[in-house]
Amino acid sequence: MVSLATLIVTTSSEIWYDDKVDVDFLRTKGLYKTLSLALAAQNSIKIPPTLLMIDQNDNVLLELAKNWHLPLMIRLDYSSYPNPKPLGGIPLNSLKSLSKITNNLFINNCFPLLHPNINRFENIYSANVMLNSSEYNACFEIVGKSFDASDLRHGVGTLHEYFIYNLIENKINERYIIEDKRYDLERVNRAQRIARLKQYIKLANKNGYLSSSLAEYDVSDEQIYKEIKTIPIQYIPLNKSKIKHLVQLAWNIRNIIPILPTTKNYIGSVSLVPNVGWILWDIYGEWYKR
Repeated sequence: MVSLATLIVTTSSEIWYDDKVDVDFLRTKGLYKTLSLALAAQNSIKIPPTLLMIDQNDNVLLELAKNWHLPLMIRLDYSSYPNPKPLGGIPLNSLKSLSKITNNLFINNCFPLLHPNINRFENIYSANVMLNSSEYNACFEIVGKSFDASDLRHGVGTLHEYFIYNLIENKINERYIIEDKRYDLERVNRAQRIARLKQYIKLANKNGYLSSSLAEYDVSDEQIYKEIKTIPIQYIPLNKSKIKHLVQLAWNIRNIIPILPTTKNYIGSVSLVPNVGWILWDIYGEWYKR
């Protein structure tokens, strides 16, 4: 099994591993999601084991399945925004579905980004870490277990916790924690989205096609009720230790952003993974639509 901070870029002619990844190549290609992961791995920030494919190569997929084991998580990077944008971040259970979906991504001018599957519903917390290169305030948007920070970016969820941290003064200046009644409503909404997401995962594996929306997937009240039972009944705010680790992560991300494309604000997408710790999914800015 590869280490947590491994990033591989493979083309039809060569493979680059870890610190041998050519960041200038990624920058020239405009593959800023993968660029942020490469820079993170080179600066001791944990990332999931990652492979970016530049060309279709089923032999690489076969080797990856042997090393990382199925299912593999499929995400995507791109030089120009695909419209409609496929929804990634889902597990693929077979080499057949991997081959078909990666090939379809290339047809749509996207580049497959693969990881060993990390169950998004088991993450303890997920967060958006918002930074400005000219200021030393870090803003943190947090959601709890069974929720997904990407939902905040897509406007389909409400944050559970928010705080502004002054990195120089080493203190919290402002903090918000969701009320129980609002959280109860979020549990219902999230249960519906999880049920739709599971329908999507099933059909994506069957058809070899990534959809651009979950709205087309119908789910029953019974399915929603089943999922709501898996969501914690109360949000538990971050304790001092977890905040300390998040703040250190913000400092580490801040060291990377001068090398990324210039933008007003930078947002690091992170999750607290059981038995692993905080990992970075990507850093994005105004150049990257969601």
